[in-house]
Amino acid sequence: MVVLLHARIELAFLGASSPTVEFIVNFASTMRMPLFFAASGLFAVSWVERRSWREVFSKKLILLLWVFLIWQPVVFAYKVAEMLFLPGQPENTLGTQFAKVVLSPLRPNGELWFLWALALFFVLAKVTARAPIWVRVGIPALFSVVWMSVASSVPEGTLRIIGDGWEGALKYYVFFAAAVAFSPRILRFYNEARLTTLLVLLTAWLTVGGLTSLGIITMHFPGGRFALCLLGVIGGFALARLLHGVPGLSRIGSNTLPIYVAHIPIIVACTVPLWLLGAAPVIRGAAGLSVLLLATVAVVGAWWLHRGLIRTRAGSLMYSPPARLVQWASRTRSEAAQPS
Repeated sequence: MVVLLHARIELAFLGASSPTVEFIVNFASTMRMPLFFAASGLFAVSWVERRSWREVFSKKLILLLWVFLIWQPVVFAYKVAEMLFLPGQPENTLGTQFAKVVLSPLRPNGELWFLWALALFFVLAKVTARAPIWVRVGIPALFSVVWMSVASSVPEGTLRIIGDGWEGALKYYVFFAAAVAFSPRILRFYNEARLTTLLVLLTAWLTVGGLTSLGIITMHFPGGRFALCLLGVIGGFALARLLHGVPGLSRIGSNTLPIYVAHIPIIVACTVPLWLLGAAPVIRGAAGLSVLLLATVAVVGAWWLHRGLIRTRAGSLMYSPPARLVQWASRTRSEAAQPS
């Protein structure tokens, strides 16, 4: 869903537009990121509730922040390529792009904001692990409902200043926090649910989300968007349970990081030459197929790039921090925890 979204965005700069793809992308928006963060929280419970700060810092936060930062030069490169070669770009300069990279630890830059957000979510969940449920889940839910209700009326320029990271944190932290808080119950429910129950939950999202995307019903009331996202998570977990056992899916699910971090550079690396070679009319004539093909190339290319890079010491650093940094992080937290 994420790769399809970004393929659609890039080819839209070339004037390619497909009503079918637009519908799928808009329809999937209520499942795409809420489900990602809910699934992350579902399996973060042991880190939040049973692991020490030292372990969380050295084994989770370091990984997330390292990968986020090490890919920032790549983000800078493809953002500059978009700015220089593709039409329909927001007003930017090389200085602005460089400043965004420098400020990325405070204001996440590019489509890798989710890594920054995950690190923040782990810290917030760990800090509030012993707090009452209304603090852990209730307050984040309030922030999410409010922001989702007003975000559509916020000027685009303001949203660009805020950035995807902070906006995403306001929207989606509740799904991570709730999954952490209720992980055992969620897992037990879906593992024990009958086929009929799973189909009903998935159908509920497909029906309400589909009718909303088609404009047949509206959810333009406070909490309406949040309810759709919650329904997307419920339906998403049901879909995952229904697909359990399908050959190959578990392998994809356990190797998503290479796709997440590399698909956008590959999409841009394909889109720019297509524009410069004058292929835009052909792409516009088969917009839907073009988006699907570009998304497929991005996924396969990201896997192959990962396979090639991890064979070298320098390349493997694009996906995991150096051992010395991990050892330093572990030692630093351990020493900080010792009484003076």
